[in-house]
Formats: sequence, C-alpha cells, structure tokens
Amino acid sequence: MCKIIIRRGGRAMDDKMRVSLLGSFMMEYNGEKLLYHDYRSKQITKLLAYLILNRNKQIFNSTTAEIMFDDDDSNDPINALKALIYRVRNVLKNNFGNEKFILSSKGSYYWNPDIDVVVDVEEFAEMLKKAKYTDEENQHIYYEKASALYKGRMLPMLAGDDWVDNESQYLESQALSVMLSLIKYYYDNKIDDKFEEIYGKFLKIDPYNENVYYYAISHYMDEGQEDLARKYYAQIEKLFAKDLGIKPSERLTKLLNAKSEAQGFDYIKGFLLEDEEETAFECSNDEFTRICQLEARRLKRSDEEVYVIDITMTPHNKNLDKNLADRILESTMSLLRNAVLASLRAGDCVSATGKDHYLILIEVKEMFIPRIMERIIKQLYELDKYHRADITYVYEDIRKMAK
Repeated sequence: MCKIIIRRGGRAMDDKMRVSLLGSFMMEYNGEKLLYHDYRSKQITKLLAYLILNRNKQIFNSTTAEIMFDDDDSNDPINALKALIYRVRNVLKNNFGNEKFILSSKGSYYWNPDIDVVVDVEEFAEMLKKAKYTDEENQHIYYEKASALYKGRMLPMLAGDDWVDNESQYLESQALSVMLSLIKYYYDNKIDDKFEEIYGKFLKIDPYNENVYYYAISHYMDEGQEDLARKYYAQIEKLFAKDLGIKPSERLTKLLNAKSEAQGFDYIKGFLLEDEEETAFECSNDEFTRICQLEARRLKRSDEEVYVIDITMTPHNKNLDKNLADRILESTMSLLRNAVLASLRAGDCVSATGKDHYLILIEVKEMFIPRIMERIIKQLYELDKYHRADITYVYEDIRKMAK
C-alpha cells in the first residue's frame, strides 16, 4: 500500500522521491518531474546527485566544494558552493514547491532526512546483493531486475568528471557481468525472446565481446539457421576488421565450419594457400606447448632470440568478491586477446591459458620486449576505457626453459 502523508497546506503527497541517475538524470516527486534538460546545468546535476548519494553521511562543505570545483580556478570555493546551493534550491522550489530539500548545519550542507529518496543506483546494488545470497537457480530473478534498472552510464552528461567516471565504471562492469550471466541462463534454458533482447543490450555497451557472439551464433546454429549464423558472423568479421584490424577468434569459426580431415600433401598445400591471416597465430594451449617444443629443438641450430611471454590479468578493483572478479576477467580477456593480436606480427604465436593468462611465443631481441608490452597494454586500455583490469608480465628465453 502506498503511504500518503499530509504536508503544508493540507495537500496530500506521496512521501518518497524517486531519482534516476542511470542513462540520464530525473527526479520525480508528488507527481512532478525534474529532468536535466529543464535546467541544463552540469554543476546543479552534480551537486544534487552528490548530496543524494551521500545523504546518510556528514560531509563538510570543504570536501563538497573540493569535489564540486576540482577543475575550477575559483579562489573562493566555499562561497562558490554557497552560490551553487542557492541555485539548486531555486530549481527544486520551482519544480517541487517550498519544502526544505537541502539543509545546513555545523559547516555542512546535506539532504533533508525527512524526505525519503529511492535511487536507481542503490536499487541496482540491492538487486545484486540479493542475487548473491540466493540460490543459484533463482539468481536470474534479481539479475533481471538489475538489468532492467541499468539504462546506461551514470550521469552521462558528466562524463570526464573523476567522481562520476569512477562510479560509472564500476556500475558498468557489474551490469555487463549481470547481463552475461543472463545471456548464459537464457541460452541454456532456451528462452529465446529474452535471450535476443539481453544480448542486444549487452552489445550496445561492449560490441567486441566474443563470449556474447559465441552464444548468439550458437543460438542460430541450434535453431538450424546456419545461413543466418554465417551472415551474422560476416557482420562480426567486418566489425572487427574495421574497428580493431583483426579477425574473430578461431573459437567462433569452429562453430561454423565442420572439421576437415587432413588429406596429405594436396590438403596441406590448399590450407596454406588459403591462409591470408596477417595477425599473430592463435592456437590452443596444447598446440602452443607443442610449438614451443618444436621451436626449442630448432633453436639448437640457430642464433635467433625467441622468448615466451606470460601475461597475467587481475581486476583493477582488488575488493571485488570472487564471482564478480571472475566475470570481469572473462569480459576483459576478450579485449586482451584483441589487443594482443592487433599488436603482434603474423609469425608470432599466442594462446589463452585459463581465465587470466595469455602466452606469447615471439622471435625478438630482449631489449624490445618492454616496448612490445607497452603497445599491447596501450591497445588494451583503448578498448577497455574503464581500465577494469591490470596487466603484469614475465618472460624467459625459450632455450633456458628447455634446460
């Protein structure tokens, strides 16, 4: 039952304000709405969001002013904050009436605790918390609610602001993990309409995630729609070539191509003639090990320098629970693959090993390895604009490994 209370003038009012920060900005109270385009001020939006999200904390004006004017040349940030508070109060008054939404006491401006607020960002976090503590078979119920709440980046009009970007990055990582879990659930349970809706939503945020494309192509193949699957793969191939300069992984092509049996010299010749790949040679971990074995034997008769580089990826946020950390690694590994392939030569060999490692076999002088890794890491962070994972690496001469 909706609780109704009586405030000034005897007018009936709904006692909760709803605030939306995901995808846009909106406040709704007593049947009235306040949208960003009603006033078009980034500073007003930032201060409202900051006070509401921190309404249960005491934050001194000096801290608030520092956050509000971190890129400003204001010589008097406290007075600048006072002027901004005045503007915010007027905007709220013009839309929602004379209630005192923002109070001040003991050197702090703060949200009136008597005005209850429901915020979509907090509802999103609550759904994830409930999913974490429910049975795995019922987690999709809360994931669906969380996905419905996520309508895009937090406060997109404030993109570039450190305070907003840090929170937005974290929320997007969580949302992508939620959607990837739903994609797998809908695929496994053949819930086709929801499957197509959620993977479409995912790809609008992260259009280069091969895990999602794998499920999509598998879905078409399972339905006997091979022609549609091939057309879809062609679109993916075109996208990757245009934006990343690489082809999709062998994992996707194996879904479309039946295994061919080797047929001697002619088969090998035809296979080599068809190989027009210009990126590094990608193979399974077992194949990589065998290639390393062959290379170590070859180098006994050569002076070339050949190294194995082991790249390790860890979540940038070290305080994540294991499930969320694993999902972030799964999502970011596909971007690391793209970065590795885009940065190496056709004669180099690469292989993913586990959920957080990539191996590279490369002929190069040792002095150039740091430069190569800098190129890979730079490429990764161009693809992963939120820097969700950190990269470390070690390397060793393959001759030493063989001793």
